[in-house]
Amino acid sequence: MTKTITGTAIQILIDKGKLNIKDLAAKYLSGFDKNESNMITIEQLLTHHSGLPLTILTDFTDYEDIQIMADSIGQRGPEYEPGSKFWYSDAGTDALAAIIEVVSGEKLENFVQKRIFNPLGMKNTLYFTKRIKDSPDNIVSLYIAIQGQWIRYWKEGDDPIYNCPWGSQSIYSTIYDYAKFLAMWMDRGRIDKSVLLSPEVISRTLTPVSRLKTLGMDMLYPTSFPNHAVYHGQLAMLFIDTVNNKTEAIGCSGSDGTYAWAWPDRDLMILYFTQSRGQATGIGLEAQLYGLFIDTTYSNKPKVVSDKLAPFVGTYAFDDPNLQHTNFGIIAQNSSLALDIPGQMAYELLPPNNEVWCFFKLTNMSGVKFEFDSSSQVAALLFRQDTPFPLKKGTADSSATVSEPRIYNGEFSLPMNQGVLKVILEDEKPVILKPDGVKRLLTSTDDPMIWYIENNPNRIITFQLDDSKRISTMLLTEIAPMHRI
Repeated sequence: MTKTITGTAIQILIDKGKLNIKDLAAKYLSGFDKNESNMITIEQLLTHHSGLPLTILTDFTDYEDIQIMADSIGQRGPEYEPGSKFWYSDAGTDALAAIIEVVSGEKLENFVQKRIFNPLGMKNTLYFTKRIKDSPDNIVSLYIAIQGQWIRYWKEGDDPIYNCPWGSQSIYSTIYDYAKFLAMWMDRGRIDKSVLLSPEVISRTLTPVSRLKTLGMDMLYPTSFPNHAVYHGQLAMLFIDTVNNKTEAIGCSGSDGTYAWAWPDRDLMILYFTQSRGQATGIGLEAQLYGLFIDTTYSNKPKVVSDKLAPFVGTYAFDDPNLQHTNFGIIAQNSSLALDIPGQMAYELLPPNNEVWCFFKLTNMSGVKFEFDSSSQVAALLFRQDTPFPLKKGTADSSATVSEPRIYNGEFSLPMNQGVLKVILEDEKPVILKPDGVKRLLTSTDDPMIWYIENNPNRIITFQLDDSKRISTMLLTEIAPMHRI
């Protein structure tokens, strides 16, 4: 949850007249003074409208210094026209960190320590990087979910993960310390009798700009708070009451399972910290928190399931025992069906239909399809996940036509900049080459744009064409059968 602190540091500099929110990033970072990057503003970096990618990193240790990283970010340039859309960007926040150093004349960690941590009394908060002299002895182990098991990928005594402080991550803190930071925002920028942030900063930061979207995609960021939507201000999450059209709560969340919510009008804050990457239990917890602390008459469990939804409600298990989550639930929620994914949340579905997929209301990239037995009872469902891999510019043969096998040749970007999938030809058929060198053979179907991976009809590759009849995206569709328990 480092980004909100980075945003606060930038706002302090704006408040002091050291920079202007409309300034171009190129004014402070030489790497941005080229191509499309030279039009990116401070405001666009704060609102995730810079068009920059989620990240440019392949490894935590790619860069020794935030200035070097920022120059590389600018040279890489935006993936979308600056200002055209919301696209969550760690890279953009890391660029802001470099700007803080240039404008303040101090290292990022020193500026934040003096201007934020010290005034707030955040004594157990630090940038835990290889630049620190004495490693703390009270940092808990970090875990990640892999194939249904929690694997410890960092423990006390290991070297710090980060070479240097970043703007997007690298701050380590405690619930009590982070509560002090939230309290300052709830008190409209005040600390006891002193003022850390002006009313203008508070208003600017907490003004909704656009709907928040999830990492590396256009899917709207989910929430289990009833009748709420999550918006983004300037490096701040805003929970909007959609009935009364007002900001009810502010908050933030982190990649390793950390969540914080604050309701200024109720003098209430709730913090929920884990160290377990790959889960979204905090989002699922929101409905329970709402019923306990906001509206005690609310229950996310319907008293009566309608006759229309009742036939579908139940527990389903993957046929493949090796898959991570064994039992999924189909539940009734807000007069709709929802797929309750263990360790995440319940995703509401579009209305069920015997013939088509019921996609998530949040995105058409995931969905389910119900299967019926001879008595017309729901006996199973198929869980579907679509993942697009866009073609990298300049890697395909632009002269190839649909009738030529070489039209498949190219490099396709993996999500979150985790490398590329190459498509090559062997015996005039496309073959997928993974970053680790492993090949995945494709089996043809009646449609030349649709292929099965290694003859598996539940793993489908669809080559999508643009208006000029050239391949623009490789779409992976994975289908997992589940039986009703």
